[in-house]
Amino acid sequence: MEKKNFFISVVAGVLGATLTIALTLAVVLNLGSVSRPERVYAQENILSTAQINVLEQFNLAFNQLAEAILPSVVRIDIVSIRTAPANSGRTPWEFFFNQGENNEEREFRSGSLGTGFIIEREGNLVYILSNHHVVGNATEISITFNDGQRFDAELLGADARLDLAIIRADIGPDNPNIRPLKLGNSDDVNVGDWVLAIGSPFGFDFSVTRGIVSAVGRTGGPSGNINDFIQTDAPINQGNSGGPLVNIRGEVIGINNWIATQNGGSIGLGFSIPINNAQAAIPMLKLGQTIQHGWLGITINEVAALGGSSYAQSAGFGNQQQGAIVLSVVSGGPAELSGIRPGDLIISVNNQRIESSRRLTSIVGSLPANSNATIVVIRDGREQTINARIGVRGDDEATNNQVQQAWPGLLPMPLTNEIRRDLRLADNVQGVAIISVEPRTILAIAGLRQGDVITAIDGTAISSIQEFYRALNANTSGSFRFDYIRGNQRLNIGIERN
Repeated sequence: MEKKNFFISVVAGVLGATLTIALTLAVVLNLGSVSRPERVYAQENILSTAQINVLEQFNLAFNQLAEAILPSVVRIDIVSIRTAPANSGRTPWEFFFNQGENNEEREFRSGSLGTGFIIEREGNLVYILSNHHVVGNATEISITFNDGQRFDAELLGADARLDLAIIRADIGPDNPNIRPLKLGNSDDVNVGDWVLAIGSPFGFDFSVTRGIVSAVGRTGGPSGNINDFIQTDAPINQGNSGGPLVNIRGEVIGINNWIATQNGGSIGLGFSIPINNAQAAIPMLKLGQTIQHGWLGITINEVAALGGSSYAQSAGFGNQQQGAIVLSVVSGGPAELSGIRPGDLIISVNNQRIESSRRLTSIVGSLPANSNATIVVIRDGREQTINARIGVRGDDEATNNQVQQAWPGLLPMPLTNEIRRDLRLADNVQGVAIISVEPRTILAIAGLRQGDVITAIDGTAISSIQEFYRALNANTSGSFRFDYIRGNQRLNIGIERN
C-alpha cells in the first residue's frame, strides 16, 4: 500500500512539473495573446532595376574576364641550390673536434614562388614570361596551372636590368585549351583605366585583384632596373611578381614587378613593367641571347637633388629644372665622342622628354646598341641638338671600371651661404665647392678632394657652375691648371688629361 501511494505521488509530481513549465512558457511567450512585432528592414529598392542590371553586367564582365585569363597564368615554384663548406653551420665545439672536414661541402636548398603567364605556344611547348628576380637564379623550376596540373620547366633566358625572364615547359597533348594571353599596347594605357592583377600572393594561388591605373611613366624601383612603370592600386603582394596586369579587353599591359610598402604588404602602391618594354626583348630571351643595352658613358644627376632653382641659375639653365645634368663623361665614351660635354642638361632624347636622370637611364637603356639618337641639351643657356651614337653597356664590373675614366669626375656646387659657413669662407671668396670626387679618377689622383673650392681653371676666374663648365670645356689641349682653396691655403695643380 505504501509502494502504491509512493508511485502515485511521483506521477503526480511529474505531471505537476510539466504543467508548471507549460504555463510558464505560455506566460513568457504570451502565446496567442499578442501578435509578433513587425520586422523593420533597410530601405528596399535603393537602386532601380535598371541600375542593378548595369552593375550586374559589370560583375558578369569581370567574372568572364577572370575566367578567361586564369587558365593561362601559372604559379612558379623555384628551388635554388648553393654549396658551402660543411663546417659553416657547425657550432664552435663541433668545429674544434672536426678539423679534418674543412674541405667538405654540402648543398643548401631554398625555395620561393612567383607568377608567370603564357605568351606563346608551339605544339606541346608553352613559353612563359616572368621576372628575372623570380627565376633568374633558379636551379629547379616547376609550374602549376589553376586546375592543379604541375610540370617541370626550364629557364631559356633572363635579363636583370629589364627584370624579365622566359621559361619553357612541355605540357603534353592533353591540354588544348591552354592558350597564350594577348599582349596589349602599354603606350595606350591611361590613368583611371580598370585593370586586373593575377598572381599567387603569399601562396594564395591564382588570386585576382581589381583596381585602376594610378599613374604611368613612374621611375624608381629596385636598384639597377631601367624600366619605367605603370602604377596601380590593384593589390599586389609577394608572390605576384611576374604575373600579368590586364586591361578590360583581357590584354596584358604590364608584368607585375614590385610594391612600395611600409609593412611588407600592399598599401595600394603596386608597379608593373609596361609590356612594350618587354616586346623587343622576348624573341632574344626565348633564344637565350644576351640583350645589349644602350649606353652613353655619362654620370648624371638632377637639378632638384642639387639645390633646385639656385643650382639652375648658377648653371645657366634659367627656370629649367627638369632634365638630367651631365656631371662627367667617360673619356673616349660614346657621349664624349658625340659632342656631349660636362655641364650639359639633357632635356630630350628622340623627342621623348627627359624629366629626371632615371628617365634618361631608362630611355637610353632601351635603345639598340650602335644606333643613333637625337639628343637636345641646354648648354651655356641655349638649346643645342646633338646626334649621338649609342654605345653598348657592359656588365657592372666593366661599368665601374669605366667610371674611373670619368671627366672631370667630381660634383661642383655653387657657394651658397650654407656652404660658405660650413667651409668657413670669407664673403669675397668666389668659386665652386667640390662636394664629392669619384675615387681613382684623374683629379682624385691629382689630389683634389671634398671641401676644396676651385677658384680658377687655366687662369680664368670661376664664380658659378656655368663658368666652371665653360672654362673646363674650352680647353682642348688636355693640359689643365686648377687654382683652389683648401682651408686657409691657396693652392694649384697641373694635370695632363691625355
